[in-house]
Amino acid sequence: SDAYLGSMAAAVVEGMHLGKNSAPDFLAISFSAVDFVGHKYGPDSPEIHNLLLHLDDTIGKLLASLDTSVGKGNYVVALSADHGVAPIPEKALEERKPAGRVDSPEISTQIEKALKSHGYSGDSVLLFDDGNIFLRADVRDKLKGEPSTIQAALSAARSVDGIADAFWGEQLKDLAPKNPLARAAS
Repeated sequence: SDAYLGSMAAAVVEGMHLGKNSAPDFLAISFSAVDFVGHKYGPDSPEIHNLLLHLDDTIGKLLASLDTSVGKGNYVVALSADHGVAPIPEKALEERKPAGRVDSPEISTQIEKALKSHGYSGDSVLLFDDGNIFLRADVRDKLKGEPSTIQAALSAARSVDGIADAFWGEQLKDLAPKNPLARAAS
């Protein structure tokens, strides 16, 4: 995907004649395969090393293309990164570091049980994605008027091994200044 993006960026610069007039042009691209591969395989994996070698080649080709189409010294490139990546839990465990994976289906199961005990059907949870639970819209709307049921669902999530805390989305704004986990989640 990064190689394709690099080729596409070069084609955009050429096709839209970026850098060819007196007004500055701006093109932002995000090579995001590193994020995906880093999270899935870890920072020391052969997969991330291979990807970084290919990304280096991709960026080199893009810069060479800019030298040709815009001209050496006629453009500015800024590179940034959003974060590093921790070792995957399996690797950390091999190194005798505390780590593990959360059983995301278990979180959904426990929330469903809690909601069921408050009269909800067994299909309230739509999705668990990247640490977020998404409920059916009708369930979410109804829960807004039932703070004790919300607390039961949050307690159910907290009962799963590896979950330090759980928050209702609307609570994060108020909790973040006082609670470092809420701040990290917001």
